[in-house]
Formats: sequence, C-alpha cells, structure tokens
Amino acid sequence: RHNNKTLRQSALSKKENILDATKRKRQRTPKSSKRSSKAKSNRKSNKFLSILKVIAIVLSLVLAVVYLLSAFAGYVNPLEDTRWAYIGMTYPILLILMTIGLILWVVARKWVMTSIMFLALIATYNEIMTFSPINWPWASANDGEKEFSVLTYNVMDFSDFDENTQAKQNRTIDFILNKDADIVCLQEVRPGGAFELGKNGITKEQINSINHKYPHQWTGHRDLCVMSKFPITHVRTISTVKSYGCDLYEINIEGKTLTLVNVHLQSIGLSMTDKELYYNITSIDRTQENIDSMKANIKSVRLKLLSKLGDAFRERARQAKRIRDILSNIDGDIILCGDFNDTPGSYAYRQVASQLHDAYRDCAFGPTITYHDNRFYFRIDHVFYRGDDLKVLEIERCKNNSSDHSAIFTTFAINIHPNNNHL
Repeated sequence: RHNNKTLRQSALSKKENILDATKRKRQRTPKSSKRSSKAKSNRKSNKFLSILKVIAIVLSLVLAVVYLLSAFAGYVNPLEDTRWAYIGMTYPILLILMTIGLILWVVARKWVMTSIMFLALIATYNEIMTFSPINWPWASANDGEKEFSVLTYNVMDFSDFDENTQAKQNRTIDFILNKDADIVCLQEVRPGGAFELGKNGITKEQINSINHKYPHQWTGHRDLCVMSKFPITHVRTISTVKSYGCDLYEINIEGKTLTLVNVHLQSIGLSMTDKELYYNITSIDRTQENIDSMKANIKSVRLKLLSKLGDAFRERARQAKRIRDILSNIDGDIILCGDFNDTPGSYAYRQVASQLHDAYRDCAFGPTITYHDNRFYFRIDHVFYRGDDLKVLEIERCKNNSSDHSAIFTTFAINIHPNNNHL
C-alpha cells in the first residue's frame, strides 16, 4: 500500500508539473509574439528610413550639381547655347534650397553630406556675394573728396504703376524731386522730350521744379534721359536702335571729368496678353475655372516665354559685348547705370563686370529686387563704376512704387583734381 501511495503521488506531481509548464508556455507565447511583431515593425521602419536616406542623398547631390551649373551659367555665351541662360535664372531659388539642405544635414549630423553641400557653396562664394553681399559699415568721404549722388530709374514713361492712385500730380516726378540726387539717369522716357505737360498727371509746377533743380539735361533719340546739377560737357550716343539704348556723357564735377554711361538693354518683350497669362498661371487661386484656363494656356505661355527669353538673352549678349568694348577704350573715372533687363551673374552682367565694379556688390547688405511686375521678381537694374579717384560709399534700393521698377540711389566720392580725359 505504501508503494502504491508513493506511485500515485509521483504521478500526481508529474501531472501538476506538466500543467504548470503548459500554463507557463501559454503565458510566454503572447510576449514572444509581441517581440516578434515589434522586430518586424522595426525592420520595416529601418528599411523605410534607409530608403528615405538614399533618396535624400540622391536629391542633395543632384541639387548640388544643378546649383553649381546655375552659378557658373553666366560664363557661357547665349549666342552659343541659350540653355545655360535659362539655368542661370534659377540661381536664387537653388541657393535658398542649398542653404536649407545644408542646415538639415547639419541637424542630422551627416557630416559627409554636410561637407559636400558646404564645399559647393564655398566654390560659389563670389556668386553668393554678388547676389547677396555682406558689407558693413559703409565707407565715408575723405578730405579732398567730393561726395555726390546718382539716381538710376526706369520710369515707365512716367505712367503710374498703381492704376487706382488718387495722386493729384505725377508721383514719379515727386519722388525724383524728393530724392534730390545730383545726377539722375532715366530709362523709358519719351524720345525727344521726357516731360510732357498734362501727361500722366505731370503739372507745370513739377516741370518748373525739375528744370530749376537740374539745369543740365539731355534726352536722346532712344528712351534715355540724364539730368544733372553739374555741367554736361559732351554727349555721345552709342545706339539708337529700338531694342537698345546707350548714351555716354562727360560731366564736370568741380573741374573733375566723370564719364557717365546710361543704358537700357533688350527687354523680354512680353505683351500684355503674355503677362496676364503668366500671372494667371502663377496665381494661388485654384478654382476649377482657373485650373482649366491654366491647362489650356500653360503650353502657349511656356513656348512664348522661352522663345522671347532666348531672343532677349542673345540680343543682350551682343549689346553687353559692345558696351564692354567701348569701356575698354575709356580712361578715367566711369559710372555706368541703367536697366540691364538681366540678373547678377548673367552673361550680359559679367561682360560689364569684367571692366567695372558692381556698386551693389561692394557696399550693399543682403539681396534685393528692382523689378516687381506680374510676379517677376529680379534685380535687373545695376550700377557699375571704375576709377582710381572714384569710390562708392552707399547704395539704396528705393521703396517707391509708382513704376514697375524700383529706383537705385547711389552715393559716390570723387577726388577732385584737374583731368583732361575725353571720350
């Protein structure tokens, strides 16, 4: 009986052990399953992040390459290949994207990609400083130097950009009078006579004030005009063709001869219809009617815009080379200003910059725009200078809005002494 009792206890103990093991197994199974599911989820997440990382690297490398191409596109003559000029127009947007990309890679602590983006930006240091210079503080005139100011302004034939203005007289002329620059270079004025009484609100009092303030004036056969407080001793017209204006003046500043060049290079030539179509396409209004209109017109606008841009790029290349050749034969102090219809770093810009210094590059701070119509936002008005006795002190993009361009007000200093240079 004792042996039977022992056997029954042993069997009962084994049965309990089996039940306990089964119970523990059942309890462990869900945890094991959870760990397995979590591992699978982690693997999927890691795979997704790896794919995103590869995509980010590829996009960043492509961005860096395209950015470099746009930065140096202005070295290619549009007469040989216009495609580079189109790429060059994208430089401001690509510079912003490159800066954002660099910051993101720094935050992600990916130093290889950070180095690549940083080196691409360093390689284009001059282009960055041309687009967005950093100058502080401004210079000042020294003893023996005469300080004077130059205003360059595309006045849109003195029409008012604000069609709903309630001004009683011409706002552009009021602006010019208030700025009180010593020399004023105007583009897009009426050939043969800049100011017409009664036109666009021009009053007799405004005309009298202009003539009193600026006794020395010259309006050429194209659309250029210069007004000066200093005597204009000589004028030379370089071009009278419809697409291109360039006048040279000798101005006597207290016995010192300054060569002043006023230019207006080839515009894109978009019609009002072209501008309206482009405006509608870039509108943030996304109604169904707007979308249908955009789809119908986008191809037409693209073809027209690219075609006219290409023609303008090529024409400005010819004009800028002509101006460069003229400048190379002039000695002494020179200021060249006007409406280039082309951006910093473009081929036309580089042709002139090879002979002169960009005043904005030398004394401004940060980027700016000088054209602001129909959602085209570019700096296309420029001021250049050269001369051992001439230096730039300050430059300002004026906040006037009576024209589709903004005026540029530049202050110079010139060392006064006898000079017998002639055109």
